[in-house]
Amino acid sequence: MSQYKKDMIASFFFLILGALVLILVPLTIQDPGVSVMGPRVFPYFIGACMVILSLALMLTTIVKHRKADELRALLLAAVILVYAALFQILGYFISTLLAATVILLIFRVKKIWAYPVVYAAAVAIWAGFTFLLSVRLP
Repeated sequence: MSQYKKDMIASFFFLILGALVLILVPLTIQDPGVSVMGPRVFPYFIGACMVILSLALMLTTIVKHRKADELRALLLAAVILVYAALFQILGYFISTLLAATVILLIFRVKKIWAYPVVYAAAVAIWAGFTFLLSVRLP
């Protein structure tokens, strides 16, 4: 097995393990609420370090081996996370148009007609939710 595969497997393993630690800490450790430094601080710290360091290993491995497809996949995942965070703050239109533009740029879409098509699809989705389903988007 190549060093690239070993590093990627290790980074995915520790990313999942760190995420599980961050998810399970509030479910398993009771917070007495006595002070700021409670029994959850150290497990949170370890889980966050595992996630950050595994993402750093993943990114350096991809950059070192110049794997463009994996780097695009990581960028796409980051765009989706930022889109989810900005959805409530900026609303549907602005966050969707920003995310769609960044995704088209990540995949180097050079055909200019693709941009209006994606923007029209965003408007059609908004209209479908608003008028057909009677759901108000933020």
